[in-house]
Amino acid sequence: IGLGAAGTAIARMLGAVTAKPVLGFDPGAEAIERLRALGGEPAKDVAELMARVDLVVAVAGGSGLIAPGGVRRGQGSLALAQREPEIRPEDALAAGAAFAADGRSVNNLLGFPGILRAAIDVRARRIDYSMYVAAAKAIAERARENELVPNPLRLDVHRAVARAVAEAAIKAGVA
Repeated sequence: IGLGAAGTAIARMLGAVTAKPVLGFDPGAEAIERLRALGGEPAKDVAELMARVDLVVAVAGGSGLIAPGGVRRGQGSLALAQREPEIRPEDALAAGAAFAADGRSVNNLLGFPGILRAAIDVRARRIDYSMYVAAAKAIAERARENELVPNPLRLDVHRAVARAVAEAAIKAGVA
């Protein structure tokens, strides 16, 4: 939900990792064309998207955009807009989501510190797509049993993210 710069990048990453078309929604015609160009499939509205997907990734920036009644039992919810998520994790969980997180825990605390540390350390000229994938994998690999994401206070997580991102930057030739 939300196909601006962040949403398009997420759709591209999910499509590459899953090798399946990504279902997306955005009210803008240009955003829908970008999704189609990536091989994605547009949903007519948020309700259709919520009814069809197992994992909802929202970066639309609209507090309350996702109604708790639209969350299906067992669905995953990543409402990543900054300041106010599209649905609060506790509301998604109460509505039956299998897991839920917002941008404060995922983006700000787990991803960006290691990504930026690595970019500085290896003097990357830009942040490459493969660097984001490396960060996501490093974070996921360090989640313990019954954790969606690792505790952001664990220093080993930040070091692992920075190391993986640095290696990806070097491999991609941007460092």
